Amino acid sequence: MRIPWSGNTGNFLQTLTTFLAFVLTEVQGKEQERHSEQEPRLQTLPHPELVHPVRVDHLGRFLSHDVSHRARRDLAAEREVYYRLSHRGGQLHFNLTVNRALLAPGFVAERRYGGMKGAAISRLSLPDCHFIGRVQAPETGLAAISTCQGL
Repeated sequence: MRIPWSGNTGNFLQTLTTFLAFVLTEVQGKEQERHSEQEPRLQTLPHPELVHPVRVDHLGRFLSHDVSHRARRDLAAEREVYYRLSHRGGQLHFNLTVNRALLAPGFVAERRYGGMKGAAISRLSLPDCHFIGRVQAPETGLAAISTCQGL
């Protein structure tokens, strides 16, 4: 039986090692080049900031650290909710009301199982955890917040 490559095994391993060293050097050089290009961009990114919202009254006075908003039958007693959080050294004050216009009256959801044959249609009642309103900081802006799964 004849071996297709009958050269010296030592030379082959030396050539292969040299080739792999060259490839690794090229790859490492390109990685370092890519990192050096990204470094200035990384330095301009804002630092991540943890925010801790609190519930306040209409004057911004602290009420509670509990910011969960559970659906209640008598929301007339609580038409507006107020939150405050510190952000970038300033205070953001949210004045919010329940968004009852998020979905149209009579909204239905259709879920399909197994293609066109299996469908389930259900009426959904929207929980009172979607809010719209204003955020007040140095400037005033619009806000839309969902507290359905936390704030």
